[in-house]
Amino acid sequence: MIYSRSYLNSLKIEDLKVPLQRYFHKFLNGELEKLKMHEKDFFFQNLKLFYNNESCKGRPAYDLRKIKEAKEYCFYSIILTYANEYIDFDTPNYGYKGKIPANEVRKDKRFFYEYINTWKNQVNSKKGSYFSQIEVELKRKLKALLSAAQAQTITKKEYDRKVTLFWAIFFHIYYKVKIYFDEKKAKFEELKISGYNIRFDIYSYIHILSRHYYPSMNDGMGVSFNSKQKAINLDELPTCILSLVDKHTKVSGLSIHTEFLLYEIEGEKYILWIKYISQTGFSGFQVRSFYKCESQLDFDKFIGKTKAQIEKNIFAYY
Repeated sequence: MIYSRSYLNSLKIEDLKVPLQRYFHKFLNGELEKLKMHEKDFFFQNLKLFYNNESCKGRPAYDLRKIKEAKEYCFYSIILTYANEYIDFDTPNYGYKGKIPANEVRKDKRFFYEYINTWKNQVNSKKGSYFSQIEVELKRKLKALLSAAQAQTITKKEYDRKVTLFWAIFFHIYYKVKIYFDEKKAKFEELKISGYNIRFDIYSYIHILSRHYYPSMNDGMGVSFNSKQKAINLDELPTCILSLVDKHTKVSGLSIHTEFLLYEIEGEKYILWIKYISQTGFSGFQVRSFYKCESQLDFDKFIGKTKAQIEKNIFAYY
């Protein structure tokens, strides 16, 4: 790793030259595989802006779809560009230079349907922490979608489109989670609170994102959607959630019997589930879920609790 994720994210336009030169040197020497996920993401975001002329017209200098190490970035970028209620290559789409030309759309479409098969094989292999966790959550979503199709609440065409969309969204989740953890030797964030280790890991990240964000996937699935909150940065979700745990337990305390923490964030009620685990290599709490309360069962948990402000517009109930 040459530069950390936080450093690259902090750079201004005028500071990009030196990092890009160093990464371009790696590119020319066939050493991109040595880079971490966030470094490749940074490099390819900028490489796609390179042109062979100063007017930046015509074709880009590099076709990222043909660069082996850029395939994940390309797939991610295509999903961002064409995903809406489903993956739509037919409606006019727009990139950083305006409307995407028809020939580029055809190339993107071909790449998408070729690479999605690679992605499916990776997930179905269940190899490693990312794919094994993705497989569990995706399988649950696809099962619910199939039930909706069998109940004829969606058409066959809608079902087929949604299946493709779900696979694409889970790649988006995988990409975000891996960008966060790839530079870290230990694939988790951890705090010690009241003598207990509190851990936010790959499971925590994938579960919360896939269950309580992405309305185009979760609409009608019987789960709650988290609102956009100033206190919650999805790119920094592990540290945001652990910060909430830390601030809550400073007023509420923590014991081995604690199962959940209750919050009011910008006027909305939230519940954060944690679970005590004692196993080889780890004893402590794992963050299990975090979502906006919608069921009466969850709202009832707030009854009779003490309310304490722990941050601007954020209250703990205990």
